[in-house]
Amino acid sequence: MNPMLERLFRLSARSLSDAELLHVLLDSDSLSAEDLRALARTPAEDWLDDPRLSPGQAARLLTALELARRFVLPPTKPTVRLRSPADIYTFMRPHLMHLAHEEMHVLALSPSNVLLKHRCVAKGTATQCTVDPREVFHTALQARAASVVLVHNHPSGDATPSADDVALTRQLARAGRALAVRVTDHLVVGDLVWCSMLARGLLDGASAEVSP
Repeated sequence: MNPMLERLFRLSARSLSDAELLHVLLDSDSLSAEDLRALARTPAEDWLDDPRLSPGQAARLLTALELARRFVLPPTKPTVRLRSPADIYTFMRPHLMHLAHEEMHVLALSPSNVLLKHRCVAKGTATQCTVDPREVFHTALQARAASVVLVHNHPSGDATPSADDVALTRQLARAGRALAVRVTDHLVVGDLVWCSMLARGLLDGASAEVSP
């Protein structure tokens, strides 16, 4: 037996390096771990144009990444309660990881912070996302929510809110007050970092640090 496979079965997959795991998966040394991270941010249809991958290898990689994503998703529960920005980040990170474009998500909450509805309301480019306020509040009103939390990602990895992010948040907060639906926070998710606009005081003018 191949020494690498022998070590895999004798000591478990954890004993193999990233490169060795990719070799086992693809039966090839055509990709490095860094290559895989770059591919994960590339539209799947473009993988077929990559000379390093056969269609079968591309299919195996896509399947492995999707299985990994499903394993890190929070388990399905009858009740999901989002009490803090950290709770929201933990819930949302699997939905936003590896995206090469911005997405805006709305979490509609009950008065006791139970998640009533989660919906992606806009998809944009690598640097911006146009949000229709009607889509944001349609989700909230449909769920009879008391409040909403906005969550969007920055593919650059930097979770610092832009001036446009802050202006949009304040616009939506004003619209929400007219509908008796509070915008309680807006999280910007970067690469293993996040920023709560509420914690930073960007809903009322104060300031705070980006949280890990």
